Amino acid sequence: MRRLTAIVVLVVPGAGSLGRPCVSCRRRAIVEETLVSDGAVRDVVERLTRGSALWGIELDPRYRVLGATIQPSAVGWSALEAAVGAQADTDDRVQVLVFPVSVILGSLREDDGGALRIRTFEAEQLVDVSARLGGAAVAAPVLGRPEPQPGEWAPQWSLEGRSNAPDGRRRTITWSVQEGPLALDVFARFDDLEVRDSAGALLLSA
Repeated sequence: MRRLTAIVVLVVPGAGSLGRPCVSCRRRAIVEETLVSDGAVRDVVERLTRGSALWGIELDPRYRVLGATIQPSAVGWSALEAAVGAQADTDDRVQVLVFPVSVILGSLREDDGGALRIRTFEAEQLVDVSARLGGAAVAAPVLGRPEPQPGEWAPQWSLEGRSNAPDGRRRTITWSVQEGPLALDVFARFDDLEVRDSAGALLLSA
């Protein structure tokens, strides 16, 4: 069990004042010193993300941080409240941050009347791409899924990035959403995970 300090808090365009102080949005009864086992954190994150709405994903290549902004369901907030005493307030979105990222793979596909079209994009465009599917339900599970093989999602990657650094390889996360004819999958390898509220307060870390 351990508690990590934040490296960076991402601000997702179009997702409100995430990462900036917001007195009216602060969670009640948050104790940042709370220690939770890694296994318990994984369980809480899975319950937190199941059925949640995804509002944005952003990669900060300088700090190798991948952040996703989600709006958990009532069940998800119940899991977080049971773990650390967090309660949803005015802004009930949270950010799931993973770092350092060593591998990122993305696939954006569009069903065009039965024809599969692959849409490629750059890392800096990820936030805009994910915004096109804003509010789509997150598919479970998000943690621990194996790295997709070439051709598994589509004949080619929409986005591929790999680091030569030795870290960022212990864990995996996969964000999968679909909205109408569009489907987006984003996979990453990383070491550490944090969950933060909309005001930037640390809720969970592992």
